[in-house]
Amino acid sequence: MLPKKNRIKTNLFQETQKKSDRFFYKNDIVSLSISFLGIKGQEETKFAVVIPKKVVGKAIQRNKLKRVIFSILEKYIKNIKLGYNIIIKIQKIDVDLINRDILKEPIKDLLIKSSLFLK
Repeated sequence: MLPKKNRIKTNLFQETQKKSDRFFYKNDIVSLSISFLGIKGQEETKFAVVIPKKVVGKAIQRNKLKRVIFSILEKYIKNIKLGYNIIIKIQKIDVDLINRDILKEPIKDLLIKSSLFLK
C-alpha cells in the first residue's frame, strides 16, 4: 500500500479532476484512464484510484483491485516525475481476471503516454 504522503486528499482530488489532462487505454479486458495535474511547490507525487460501483459491484472486489493498483504504483513510484497528482480511473474490467500482470502493462503504458514516466 502506498504511504499516506503519496495519496491525494479530498480537497486536491476535486481540483485535480476538474483541471487535469487525461489519457485513455482500452483493450478487451481492461479500460482505464489517467488524469494528472502538476502542482507547484509539491515535493511528492500523489495518487488516487477510482473504481465506480457500476464497473465493479462488490466492495470486496473494488478494494482488492485498488490494492493491486497501489502495489503496482508503489513499484513504479521511483520512475514517476515528482510534483503531480495522478488519478487512475477504471472504466471497464473483467472482474474474474483481476490480476497484477494484466494491469501492470496498461498502467505503465499510460504513464509513458502521459510523459510522467522517467526511463
